[in-house]
Amino acid sequence: ITIIFVLYKSGNILYENLKELKNFKKIIIDNNPSSTIETELKLIDKKIVYKKMNSNLGMSKAAKIALDSVNTNFFLYLTADTIINEKNILNLLTIYKKYPNIGLVAPIHLDKKGDYSGNYFCHPLKRIINRNKFNKNIYKSLSKLLPEGDFSVSTVWGAPILLKTSLIKEIGFFDQNFFMYFEDVDLCDRIIDKGLEIIE
Repeated sequence: ITIIFVLYKSGNILYENLKELKNFKKIIIDNNPSSTIETELKLIDKKIVYKKMNSNLGMSKAAKIALDSVNTNFFLYLTADTIINEKNILNLLTIYKKYPNIGLVAPIHLDKKGDYSGNYFCHPLKRIINRNKFNKNIYKSLSKLLPEGDFSVSTVWGAPILLKTSLIKEIGFFDQNFFMYFEDVDLCDRIIDKGLEIIE
């Protein structure tokens, strides 16, 4: 598994995350042309592949540059401010291999208080067009529940997401027309259009 990060002025947040990820290859694309974190990163892990861009390319283009350097069977797309440990990453891989018709695996998200950040229950564009108070109350109730087990969802937001490198090189990673936001939703739509499952 290779872990890829896209940064923009988020170096300080990243350091805590890297402490948990010592046994993985890491590729970091930094969209901040004035960044000075490379020396610090090399002190943490000399094997980190770090590339600083000449301008802010946006999330999708920078992620594509990172993917071009991945040579492992799987990769984990991770944001600097999302903490995950090695055990949980290996668990995602186990789950990916458990199901035959899978396109993406993501863990549930917990905030700093340990509360579930329930953003998987509904496609975000469908959430926008809730038509009545009853639907909104149902969604509000569902989003407070902590799910158990593995389940299929229509979309995941953000990171971490575990992906098979060959599949993503075939169908494409984040659409580069998305500078930031909704690139993950678009990827999920394409995975589902291919007849594959998204597992949380």
